[in-house]
Amino acid sequence: MFTNKNLFSNACKLVLALVLFTSCESMVDKNLKSSKLELRQLVQETENKTNAYASYFLIAGSYSKSEYKETKVKVFAKVENRYRLIEMPIEEVRIAIDNKLKTPNIEIEYVNHYNLTDEELVNNIWITKIYVINCPEQYLPEKLLPIGL
Repeated sequence: MFTNKNLFSNACKLVLALVLFTSCESMVDKNLKSSKLELRQLVQETENKTNAYASYFLIAGSYSKSEYKETKVKVFAKVENRYRLIEMPIEEVRIAIDNKLKTPNIEIEYVNHYNLTDEELVNNIWITKIYVINCPEQYLPEKLLPIGL
């Protein structure tokens, strides 16, 4: 009927299956947020960037050049009890106007399979982030949203 060898083999298969299913379940990505980081200063900066590329082989060659504008928002935010500079591309910034707030803050939204500390999140360049600036309307810089109605 059942031998010790078969019983041991079946028990090992069961343990292996449980380990595989539980480890796969913990690796599911989740939508996460940082804590609310207090803002000290907000600056928008536009920089002209130029890329040039040249190549040649024997007597033939090619050259190309491109120029583009890169707009970044820089803030001083309180990360783990110290203010530090955070630089964000304008495409990744969202603004939530809340006139009930006394102090502007920023939250960083990201997707990962585990929570990161605020310092780890700010330092990590490999995670895609969305920066949500929460502030009353009075603190919005006029040049940040140049919309004329």
